[in-house]
Amino acid sequence: NGKQFNSVAHHLSPQNKYIENLTLNGEKLNRTYITHSEIMNGGTLEFYMTDQPSTWGSLNHQEPISEITAHLITPVPFIAKGDVAFKGHTEIVLESVDKNARIYYQLGTTKFKIYSDPFTISEPTVLNVYAEKNTIKSAVIATEFYKIDPDISIYLETEYANQYNGGGKNALIDGIKGAQDFRTGTWQGYFDENLIATVDLGREKWVESVSVNFLQDQRSWIFYPTEVDYLISKDGKSFQLVSNTKIDATIASEDTQVKTISYQLKGKNIRYIKIIAKKLGTLPEWHLGYEHKGRSWLFVDEITIK
Repeated sequence: NGKQFNSVAHHLSPQNKYIENLTLNGEKLNRTYITHSEIMNGGTLEFYMTDQPSTWGSLNHQEPISEITAHLITPVPFIAKGDVAFKGHTEIVLESVDKNARIYYQLGTTKFKIYSDPFTISEPTVLNVYAEKNTIKSAVIATEFYKIDPDISIYLETEYANQYNGGGKNALIDGIKGAQDFRTGTWQGYFDENLIATVDLGREKWVESVSVNFLQDQRSWIFYPTEVDYLISKDGKSFQLVSNTKIDATIASEDTQVKTISYQLKGKNIRYIKIIAKKLGTLPEWHLGYEHKGRSWLFVDEITIK
């Protein structure tokens, strides 16, 4: 607009590196910021420098304040406590980053209620939540809860990476299947480890088939296993190998894919099923991670027994 804004420093030197005081258009400025409109109106900002620290700029309320006064939103509440997949029951605690927002929740097709205290879920259901403040309502978020058969348990002989735990030790039998994007947190990841998992059905049951899913995302160093073994047992001590599937995991692919390894038992009375998935380990020579001595990830989810 043709106006000019000037910045001047008085007594500036290598020693005089502290601001003693500041003026804007001749008036003392006791704040550490100027506004866009002050610049656009033109004027002079003058720094008076000294070799000693001063109180200027160190006091409360001298810093800039950032706030939104228009187009306000209410944050979505979140589940602070509770297992998406549970045995028996799970306690649900809801919270919001805005402590003044009122939280509403709905279980299944029931009516929305105001949340005040933790509640317990003991059956599979869908939990819907939203928050409201000053008549402004957040988005409604739905979370599906799964109930794991209390008779079924899983024992992992190898250790998964905690950052890719898939929901914990029951992740492989929680009924939640991993999607193609491993970042969603539903996959259980093993870094340079085999998967050795034994599922205990709780008692002898008639089993028709067993299957397990593996993820391939080679750009993220996630490869299929080289072999998958299925073993069955009635006592958990003596296991019989019933299936061995070999996979060429070194074939280069730009695609993210999910492979299901299944075996049809054609009906057997068994209690224990052991799954051994063998890692690729060292990355192939064509992979970018090879020169860095990279090792492969093994991502698995879900073990399905019919």
